Amino acid sequence: NPTLRGLDLSIREQVLAQSNKAISSQFDNTLQYAPAYAVFALNAVGIKGKNKFLDRLALYAISNTIMSKTVVKLKGEFGKLRRDGSNYRSFPSGHAATAFSAAEFMRLEFKNESSIYGIAAYTIAAATGALRIYRNSHWFSDVVAGAGIGILSTDLTYFVYPKIKKLVANQMGLKPKNLTISPSYQQGKAGLSIVYNPK
Repeated sequence: NPTLRGLDLSIREQVLAQSNKAISSQFDNTLQYAPAYAVFALNAVGIKGKNKFLDRLALYAISNTIMSKTVVKLKGEFGKLRRDGSNYRSFPSGHAATAFSAAEFMRLEFKNESSIYGIAAYTIAAATGALRIYRNSHWFSDVVAGAGIGILSTDLTYFVYPKIKKLVANQMGLKPKNLTISPSYQQGKAGLSIVYNPK
């Protein structure tokens, strides 16, 4: 798309006009996970989220599996050159996808407590995306696409997970609220782990 390409190039020129040596290249690597860490930290200090710990863990694991598989597949399909010319795996931004997936995870867990949690999470995710552009690792369009994939992966998981839990519980004659389903990976094979706590 010529318009989008023009926007990418315009933003690149503006960024290159500024110095980026003051920011550690490792900061965005850590920052992308901050909203997810915050969800579990808030729970540890007594602020309850929407789901129980195991369900929350499963939701985060499933959404990350969907997000990462999508990102890896698209990077291979598109073969877009990075801004710094280092490789052809620029589109979409995996850092942005991870950060926005975590931000949506935090928003959905605490939306009934306060909108501040979601605002803080999305601010961190946006900062992660901006750093990827600022560090000359991604185009603007890469970050926007990554953000969309991250958000949609988490929303899809929150929509489907309760239905899968209910279906599995009904098939096995169990109570859905005591059942947790999460992805598993052992010896090169992917699968699902089902945990049932009768208490």
